[in-house]
Amino acid sequence: MANIRNLKKDVDYVVYELLSDCATYQMMNSGQKAEQVGELMNGAFQIRQDLFNKINNPSIPEGKKAKAFYKEIYIELLKRADDSFKKLSEIVK
Repeated sequence: MANIRNLKKDVDYVVYELLSDCATYQMMNSGQKAEQVGELMNGAFQIRQDLFNKINNPSIPEGKKAKAFYKEIYIELLKRADDSFKKLSEIVK
């Protein structure tokens, strides 16, 4: 992560990939587990909103460097996205 702009692009990319996979599943399997996939898509939008809120309104604690703060956001993105992809995999099974 070189800068905040790239972090925002990474958040968008990961979230949109999740949304794309959810939409593909819904198109291929219309009606089956649509509610669960819809909830997962809403969760993806929530992830994006939460992370963008943290990026745009940083609350960096005293004595902590900005780089470490944004690195934590990046790690949170990866963990939350991984959890969401695992949930989608369980739905697909």
